[in-house]
Amino acid sequence: MTIIVRTIRGVSRMAIRRMNFLCAFIAFPVVLLLIIVSSADNNEYSRNTTRGKEATQEKDLLFDIARVQNYKSMVTNGDNQLERITRINKVCKKMNVPGTVKGLYVYNNISYCYNYKVASTYWIQIYRFLHQDVSYNVTKPSEISKFETHLVKTTKIRLRYLFSLRDQDNILSSFRFMMTRDPYARLWSVFVDKFVLLDHYFWSRYSPEMRRSYLHPNATLEDIDTAKKPKFQCLDITFTEFLNYVAKKGERKPENLDDHMRPIHYGCNPCFYSPNYVGKVENMIREKTPIIEKLGLNTTDDIDDFKSHVVNEISMITDFEFKLWSRFKKSHNNCISEMSLEKKMIEAFVINGYLPENVWELFHGLLPLGEKKFKSETINAFLKSNRNSSVVKEQRSKLRREAYRSVPISILKKIRHLFMYDFALFGYDSSPKYIFGDRNDFR
Repeated sequence: MTIIVRTIRGVSRMAIRRMNFLCAFIAFPVVLLLIIVSSADNNEYSRNTTRGKEATQEKDLLFDIARVQNYKSMVTNGDNQLERITRINKVCKKMNVPGTVKGLYVYNNISYCYNYKVASTYWIQIYRFLHQDVSYNVTKPSEISKFETHLVKTTKIRLRYLFSLRDQDNILSSFRFMMTRDPYARLWSVFVDKFVLLDHYFWSRYSPEMRRSYLHPNATLEDIDTAKKPKFQCLDITFTEFLNYVAKKGERKPENLDDHMRPIHYGCNPCFYSPNYVGKVENMIREKTPIIEKLGLNTTDDIDDFKSHVVNEISMITDFEFKLWSRFKKSHNNCISEMSLEKKMIEAFVINGYLPENVWELFHGLLPLGEKKFKSETINAFLKSNRNSSVVKEQRSKLRREAYRSVPISILKKIRHLFMYDFALFGYDSSPKYIFGDRNDFR
């Protein structure tokens, strides 16, 4: 009896095992079929989602384009607002552009994303004027000094931030604009403004680092940054030293470069900002007009004609330089005299094309003149020279070309790489002939 029971149990177990195997055999293709169907559904969902996102992006792009066309799109240098925004959208889809969007100036639902040395002085003057955020009475933006514009704290303007929950919706529903500039021209402008002319902050903060970085090419940035820094040094930094520092630091930590030196997209990334209007500094007088009109200003200043613009520039720079010199005289230990200050301003005016290259003969033996006389004499020298915009532009381009041609090709390649996104986003030539020309192996 025991044997029979054991036999029955064994048979039962075997039957159960065979049944389980049979069920598994039958279930496997069913499960496999379900997985395939599910995968197909997921792929279809993914494709639909992607198509949906692309459609949304296309809608957003068309919406932005329509808004731009409503605000006087202008043909400039062979391209217009439609082409500029289309280019930015294409680059943003193809490339992972680094950077963020820093504080924005906002007035009357018009947002301005600023970058230094991209006409920032002009636009900040405009916004300070509109908000009446000035420490003295003015009747037009051009009456606001450069010192007031950049170095006097605002009391009525609150910068807005795209990634702030408090500001985001208002910014995205506003009309957004930004300015761009050729990276090579912008870097040259930074050098002239901050290292040819007196700038206490840049001379004390960066000049020693630039000199050490150039003299010790094998030193790391950490070594240079942590080295003992003097309080102030009157170093005549060369353009090569300046670009070498930008290239070296940009190679490692481009986001840590000073706002004046780093690419535009690090402080105003158009992939996040989605501008409705992109202006170019190269055609400032024409391209500012739609924004000025939208801001409700008819005649913002008296510097639209060429001569008034140059006179205003000479006057503004002279006031600013003398104010810095007198205010920080103790901290720079008189290492720059009044005569040296005036010589540096004349050099900058020559570089910018405002004064002819032989103007030194006119000022020989006359310096120092003092602030008021220096200003009047340099303005008179400009007016008597009868220089038009073409002559100024030609001289400026010539001196910039000569400066770049003196820079080692190895540094220029690094600069080109550092600004590659700016070239792609804003349609500037990464290898202009006036810089690279017939130089060997520049590519």
